[in-house]
Amino acid sequence: MSKDPVSDVQERLDAPSAPPAVDDSPPSGVDLETISVAQDAQMNAKPKLKLKSGGGSAKAAAVLQPKTIYASDPESKPKRKGHINKNKVGLLCISALSLCWMLVTTFAAPPLGANSGKDGELCVGTPTEGKLCLCPRETVCATKWHEVVFLAFARASAYFDYPMYMLLFLSKCHNLRGAMYRTYLREWLPISDMHHLHTFAGTFVAVEIVWHSFWHMMRWGLGGDIRFLWQHRTGITGLISLLCTPLIAYPMMLRRLRKSIPYERRKAMHYLSAVWGLSIMFHAPATNIFWVMGAFVCLYLGDWLVGYFVGIRYCPTLKMTRLGGSAVEIVFEHPPGFVNTGGNYVYLCLPWLGKAEWHAFSLYAHPTLENHSSVCVAKLGDWTTALHSALTMPITKPGWVYGPFPSPFGGATEADSMVCVASGIGITPTLGTVNLLAESRKVNVVWMCKQADLIEYFLRTVTFDDDAWTIIYYTGKRRLVLSEEPFVKNPRILLLQGRPDVRQITLDIMRACETGGDLPRDTLDKAREMHRNTFQCGDVIKFKALMERFLVTYSMHELFEIAVRCTLLEAYASGDTTEEVDEVSQEGFARFVNETGGVPGLLDKRELARIFSELDLSGDGTLDEDEFTMAMHTLSGARDSSSDVVQRVPRPDRKASLMSSGTLLRNAECNYGNWQILYCGGTAAVVKTVIRMRDELGVTVSIESFDW
Repeated sequence: MSKDPVSDVQERLDAPSAPPAVDDSPPSGVDLETISVAQDAQMNAKPKLKLKSGGGSAKAAAVLQPKTIYASDPESKPKRKGHINKNKVGLLCISALSLCWMLVTTFAAPPLGANSGKDGELCVGTPTEGKLCLCPRETVCATKWHEVVFLAFARASAYFDYPMYMLLFLSKCHNLRGAMYRTYLREWLPISDMHHLHTFAGTFVAVEIVWHSFWHMMRWGLGGDIRFLWQHRTGITGLISLLCTPLIAYPMMLRRLRKSIPYERRKAMHYLSAVWGLSIMFHAPATNIFWVMGAFVCLYLGDWLVGYFVGIRYCPTLKMTRLGGSAVEIVFEHPPGFVNTGGNYVYLCLPWLGKAEWHAFSLYAHPTLENHSSVCVAKLGDWTTALHSALTMPITKPGWVYGPFPSPFGGATEADSMVCVASGIGITPTLGTVNLLAESRKVNVVWMCKQADLIEYFLRTVTFDDDAWTIIYYTGKRRLVLSEEPFVKNPRILLLQGRPDVRQITLDIMRACETGGDLPRDTLDKAREMHRNTFQCGDVIKFKALMERFLVTYSMHELFEIAVRCTLLEAYASGDTTEEVDEVSQEGFARFVNETGGVPGLLDKRELARIFSELDLSGDGTLDEDEFTMAMHTLSGARDSSSDVVQRVPRPDRKASLMSSGTLLRNAECNYGNWQILYCGGTAAVVKTVIRMRDELGVTVSIESFDW
């Protein structure tokens, strides 16, 4: 009985490629014990903390060692320092002053206020006669005590939010904000953190508009004046504002609406803010709101016009490459006047996907091309999915770039040492910080990512700070296809499987940097285990992983066409004038693996020759499309025992791993004031963790998360 060819290929491949026995010996090419020694030597070469002789090192290590304090011990419970967001408090103070002015303009006597007093003619015969008279105009006339209360509620909310109305427009003057950021004003104004203030103020206003309208309509309805709602300018403009507010704010505020409504539609509704601002300008003609609000609305519109005609730059060559099944890299040369200083973001428009669609992405300098920048686009929404689907092969097309503008990571220069925590695509603003500050500061990185394509791409293209720790936690399932070269050049790059305890690893990094010591042994042991599983798994298993990665991006026919093209190029290189081939040679196969895989040193010539001979079932020295397809399907669909070992690494509970519960790791004697934690991502548990560390340790925290 003839043997199934697929089973035959699998049997021939698996027999000689069984994974090596697990032992404590270091992987080929890198001595992991030497790595640990190199790490210590590298740290000691640039000491950050000078220690006195005679046990000083042990004393410093004891001081900086985080102390475990159990919540059950009332005497050891740490005192919560608490953190006050000065920017938000400042805004609330200004709003409080505006509220005080409302009390003056409402209850003071003319000309400052609207209270004509006990002798007010319009209040004769009313319940408030002889006490107060609030009736400066027909739409603002309270002659009964309940109307006075309703009027006070309505006016108090409006006056309290007037500064927030103005901030909503000022915070989105991108060009003005960028210009101010390059001046001394950045020391006094929260220019790089305007988006968070924008969302903070927007939440207040979204609630206040409903509150304000409710009390006015109650007063008009009970007083028989509800006609003002459609017959008077104050009522009409107020109704327009009330109707626009839910469309502008709620789709951005409420998580359920953010998930159910596409970003493009939510963004289009958000532009109703121009209509909303104009209606507020004309809402109270007897006050100065027209001039005050009008100044900020006109400033916003003027800034938009400047950006539209001056700030938007045409890029004739945007090089776009699909990164597996999860992201797209876009590289462009800086157009005239474009300066990437690090810690920035830009808006991109690709006319061939949508002429009116602009999307914001974190910007980082290209690691190898001078005067070039890159953005990494994660496949999350409709537009990004359409972009990813359109790139079956790397392409070059034109587009438009608007920016760059400062992001919250732009304030990273305030600290001497920092830990940049990122999840998923949030690594991109971190890369800008690494490129900008690695030469002058310690930029440590903790990156949690389940997209194998992103880890493979950034480890292949980015040079991380060799004077700081870069710890990557891989939470995905596909076997990683990596070159060992980055780990050899920079022993402080560690790769681990599973989710981290963000709080603990951050404290470990701080302690290691301050003492010139090492990370805890268990962390290094896990990194060694992951290193063995990744680089000592055998040549066929590596090739299987590479094929699995290829099939995420390309179809089987596309892979064969690429391999055939590589065969033709090899033939030209050897002097063969053949103009057309329809089979893959051994030399073309080797070129196909090396160039398409983009992983230097993954497989050497001997390993490639062996794999090719196993795939060549006919033994004629070439692979036709049937042989190629069958072999690739066999390889990509096969599982191996070492891969299972990697996946069986215990994965701790999500909340328990991201936020240490039950114990508080803190050292009151250590001053972390010279440290900064930066986080970019959308993981709520990580945000809570870094905020707790800010409150308890006194570290500076910057969070960048454009969760739109």
